[in-house]
Amino acid sequence: MHRTVGALCEMASPHDINGQLIIATIQGNLMGARSAIAEGAQVNAVMDGSGLSPMLAVAIGGWVDIGRLLLATGRVDVNQQARDGVTPLYSAAKNAKIDVCRLLLREGKADVNKPAHDGCTPLYHAAMLGHVEVCRLLLTEGRADTNLANNVGATPLWIASHGGFTEVCRLLLAKGKADVNKAAANVGGTPLSIAALNGHIAVCQLLLTEGRVDANAADESGISPLHRATLSGHKSIIRLLLKHGARVTDAQCKDAEYAPFTNDPATAEYLARKRCGSCNMLAQTRACAQCRVVSYCSRECQKRHWKTHKPNCKIPTVD
Repeated sequence: MHRTVGALCEMASPHDINGQLIIATIQGNLMGARSAIAEGAQVNAVMDGSGLSPMLAVAIGGWVDIGRLLLATGRVDVNQQARDGVTPLYSAAKNAKIDVCRLLLREGKADVNKPAHDGCTPLYHAAMLGHVEVCRLLLTEGRADTNLANNVGATPLWIASHGGFTEVCRLLLAKGKADVNKAAANVGGTPLSIAALNGHIAVCQLLLTEGRVDANAADESGISPLHRATLSGHKSIIRLLLKHGARVTDAQCKDAEYAPFTNDPATAEYLARKRCGSCNMLAQTRACAQCRVVSYCSRECQKRHWKTHKPNCKIPTVD
């Protein structure tokens, strides 16, 4: 479906009435489409090779009037799929043709959750491309399911978090009640994990506050959002995650496979300052009020470590 209008028209046969209808819908020719239908063209005819139907061409081009003409015949299949499983609604959502989306939902009663062969729904593709208003329409009028995952386990919220589309994420949380902790096991953990990896701090902030996401939710390999933020050296996100309760235990810190890792010296230094002087946990810590050198994750850890720390606890002096 990535061919040009000219290339698509060349593939359709102008010598039969069905080909004439497809050419007319590709070009947005309302009169030509009306004439072909009047002469008996099949409204669900498909182009050989691609599976392009008249309604799919309408969705690609955004031809609302021709779409209404096709629907008026009472014979068009609004959920007809091309060879890759793409439906007219999927294509309209992908191409941000919101008026065609509205037509298909309101008058065509299109299946809003029908996926393509890769498992991606119209909402998933609109979220992937940051089409906020299309997502809003699919959620409010279509009642799209926000938690339907594609064949690799990714949901609309996951892909919007991946792309850093904060407003789409906000919409999915508010209108669609998206599951913030649903992980895409095959491609990178939870929405928070992928946002942390890609440095999308606004999305991370949204998920942690409005989404009330679990800051420590790890993927099947034990990799958490904090691990991914350190991998990319995003210090502002590391700071945000620690503030919202992200932790790495002493056992994890000693296991090279699961310890937060980074090649950035500045990030490594920051992480070192955030380790508890008693239990070695990486967490939101507070420095000793006197020396300001050693930090602790809790009052209990500070008390426990006092006998060890006391001989070295000195008030900083200025030379």
